[in-house]
Amino acid sequence: MKREFWGTLAGLVTLGHILWAALIFLMGGLGFLNDKYVFIFLVLITLSLGAELFLGYCPFTRVEQYLRRKINPRYNLKNSFVAYHINRIFKTKFTPDDSDRLLIKLYILGYFVSLWVLFLL
Repeated sequence: MKREFWGTLAGLVTLGHILWAALIFLMGGLGFLNDKYVFIFLVLITLSLGAELFLGYCPFTRVEQYLRRKINPRYNLKNSFVAYHINRIFKTKFTPDDSDRLLIKLYILGYFVSLWVLFLL
């Protein structure tokens, strides 16, 4: 019973994580249609980047890892949801550092594209 509870809770956190990322991409894409979406995108990406830079991790990843360790104490995302799932899906050796570098580049690109949309389109 406890395993199912923790597993369900961890799954909900994972779903929240995926929805957060999807919302960022959706707002970024809709920004080309309406400036208010660019503002929402900038807020979301600033929160994500701020968590990464000031906390050193994504809160979703930390909570998911905590919950999954309630089921299996050896479970380890190595503090990178992105690297863990890329490796799991594509059978690669993508490290958490690779993931961090990729995400920061995407955040910066997102900022520049958003500013371009806001001021030049």
